[in-house]
Amino acid sequence: MELITLGVDLGRSEIRIYDGEALHTFPTLVGGPVEIVSRGSAKILEETLAANLSVKVGKHLYTVGRQALEQPFLFPVNDIDLFAEDLNLVLLLAALGLYVRKRQLAGTVRFKLGLATPVFLTKRPEYAAQGAARWTRIHRFEFCGQPMEVEIAQIEVLPRSLGAIYAATLEGQLDPSPDELTAVLDPGHLATDWVVVKLPKELPRYSGHTTAAAGIRLIEAIADSLFAEGVVRVDPLAAMEAVTTGRYVDNGREISIPTDLTQELCELMAQHVALTVRQVWRDVSIDNMILVGGFGQVLFPLLSQYPYFGSLVLASDSRYFNVKGAYEYVTRVPDRSVVESVEA
Repeated sequence: MELITLGVDLGRSEIRIYDGEALHTFPTLVGGPVEIVSRGSAKILEETLAANLSVKVGKHLYTVGRQALEQPFLFPVNDIDLFAEDLNLVLLLAALGLYVRKRQLAGTVRFKLGLATPVFLTKRPEYAAQGAARWTRIHRFEFCGQPMEVEIAQIEVLPRSLGAIYAATLEGQLDPSPDELTAVLDPGHLATDWVVVKLPKELPRYSGHTTAAAGIRLIEAIADSLFAEGVVRVDPLAAMEAVTTGRYVDNGREISIPTDLTQELCELMAQHVALTVRQVWRDVSIDNMILVGGFGQVLFPLLSQYPYFGSLVLASDSRYFNVKGAYEYVTRVPDRSVVESVEA
């Protein structure tokens, strides 16, 4: 089978894969390993596949995404180092399994992946290459109760922020010249990345950075409020959306979130990002500045109040520019072969 090229973003709030046309996502949640109780007919379960994900790797059965919320306990997937724990491979296999089933593919499906990662990982190229090499092989596992075999034939690692520049340029939101410096701010669930690049070299001219300014504090504040309303397991994606909408919606239930609950935390997060970035880039003349990430929409009006960010632009697809750019990047990298085959 020919290689299928995908952009992949194993975010800490949401898993995203993109093939140039279709985008598939699910919450970054892993539960178990416990037995799963299937509800409804096979047709219903197939129609709601993204909400009923499970992966069996070796002896262990894991529920993934929204299905994990129904389990007695959840694993904390809270390390920005994607190669530090095996649960990230479980999430990747779940994403690939979802893609295979959605496309109704058979046999050993071969993938070439553009993996968007935090900046700090790409500043350790040997470590990132070793981590990617461990995943580059044939994986045999069960996806939603059915045996599956996929070959990860190639993984190309790039900073999420660089992927965002690819996407913004291709969608016409950026048009940087070879002499211009373009900056990207990417506030995420567990950390905030920023990087300055000079195209067409597509390499950071000035060091990229990762800081602890994290949207998870907003999610925790909302989770505490929802707990008082009887919500024990909080969907992180629904909570993230509640930051901007003021409403937590999950499985048809809607709960209002007080406007002052997250306002102070948002202001502190914006202040942290603004002051830190200004210090880091104090001697850099930046021509273009774009804001991406799941929390970009939340922070944009607050960051725009700082004079240093007068030229800041919010990405038109701030939530998904990273994964779309990772796809565009990897399509331009030559194909390679893989020879190793092991059980996942």
